[in-house]
Order: sequence, then C-alpha cells, then structure tokens
Amino acid sequence: MVDQLKVSVCLTGYSTDESPRVYCKHNQHYVGDFTVTGSQQWLDFSVNQLDANRLSLDFYNKRDYHTKTDSQGKIVADMWIEIHDVRFDDILLESWFVDDGYYVPRYFASYKRQHIELPERIYSLRRWHFPGEFIFAEFPKDLWDWYRIERTSRMHLENMDIDLHRWEKFVGSPELYPELVAEIKELINGT
Repeated sequence: MVDQLKVSVCLTGYSTDESPRVYCKHNQHYVGDFTVTGSQQWLDFSVNQLDANRLSLDFYNKRDYHTKTDSQGKIVADMWIEIHDVRFDDILLESWFVDDGYYVPRYFASYKRQHIELPERIYSLRRWHFPGEFIFAEFPKDLWDWYRIERTSRMHLENMDIDLHRWEKFVGSPELYPELVAEIKELINGT
C-alpha cells in the first residue's frame, strides 16, 4: 500500500503582465502546474510517498522581458515568486523545512554576461526573481518520525540541568500516549 501525502505550499506571486507559473514535482516527476495570482495563495497537490522524497517547485514562465527598467537601469517592474509556508496533511511545518531547501536559478544570458561569477545554488532563498527550481530537503517515507527527530535536534532548551524532564515536558513524547497518537493519525489521514 502506498501512502498518499497531501502537500500544500503557500506562495505569493507578482507581475505587471502575465501571472507567474510553477510546476510542482515529486522526485523530478510532474504533479501539478499552478498559476500564482496575488498574495498568500495555497497550492494543493498529493504525492505517493517513496523511501526517499524530494519535492520541488519550478518557476518556469519568467522571461528577461518581464524585468522592466527605467532610463538609469533601475528596475521599475518585475515578475517574482515568494514562498511562505508548507503543510503536509494540513499540518504547518516549521520554517526550517523551507530554509533547508535551495534555489537553482536559470539566469538570463544577458545577466550572465554582466555578472561573471554567479552561484549555481542559493540556499534559504524565499523570493525568486529568475526562472529556476526550488528544491526542498529530502525526507523519508516515515515522514512524521523523521520530522519529530529533526525538529527536536534543532531545539535548544535553557536550564536542562535544573529539570531533567524539561525536554519531555516541552516536546512531548508520543510513546506515552500511543492510543491518542493513533487516534490523531486516524483523524488526520481520514481512515
């Protein structure tokens, strides 16, 4: 049985002409094409979880003519996309999930001629002004176990020496309440 994962990505898009568009991909396979029209728009799609999962967003319709400049070369209008949040199965993920990703811009030839040394990857970039692909950090099929371990490894609690159970009080432990965890998973997954 393959586990379905509902993915929601919140984007803002702006352009004076046509709207920005993105392909959503799972392990480099197309899963959706979306037009981003305005602010804080949620894009929803589902994927079949595999042992290793890599989600990406490809901002594909930006062209050099979308960037308009005045007579002094100052940008006066542009097309861009900004990523805000990600949800899995309607659960909002912490910001590090997005910030661990990286952007692979496809620079315009005219821009490459003006700027010789351009990075191939830009980490933690949430607003994109070039066409390109944003690639999230890879996650395993046992997503929620991985997410819990990753989340706890990134936390820092003060005064651990005063209260040895501070960690469990702050983070919680699903092992203490297996029936409640099973009931919550059942509600989330609709089974």
